[in-house]
Amino acid sequence: DNVTPAKILHSILEFSITKPETGMYWDNLQIGWDCFYSKTALTTTMLLAFSEIDPQSADIDLIRKWILLDKQANDWGSSSMASAAINAILSSGSKWIGKQQPASISIAGKDVTTGNADRYIGYFKRTLPVESASKAVMSVSRKGQSPAWGALYCQ
Repeated sequence: DNVTPAKILHSILEFSITKPETGMYWDNLQIGWDCFYSKTALTTTMLLAFSEIDPQSADIDLIRKWILLDKQANDWGSSSMASAAINAILSSGSKWIGKQQPASISIAGKDVTTGNADRYIGYFKRTLPVESASKAVMSVSRKGQSPAWGALYCQ
């Protein structure tokens, strides 16, 4: 039966909120009497439903994006719920993990080398002399389709 699942997804989409910067989420999730399931756990379940019913849907990556961004500010709950979220993210949607091109970063017009950045997630840390960062303009550009974020600490 392909018709009923498609109707269910259509109904679920009617209540979704989609923003380019945050992905797709549902602001109206009611946890109800059973507070065992968090908003993240319910969204993860919806992600699995989307990937099962329509694996080519562009909405899958939007839901994955919201779940990842939610992790920046919230605890995913128990280790089993966190494992379920990670499994859903890794087993659905487009390829986000793999060898990535490093970001191009410059401060005051001088390139910052990424050196030995992690080959899978691109993480690196650099400490720069104060004179190179004082009142300078920083520029970051990146090629890729997966979500990314970074930080600059100035002391």
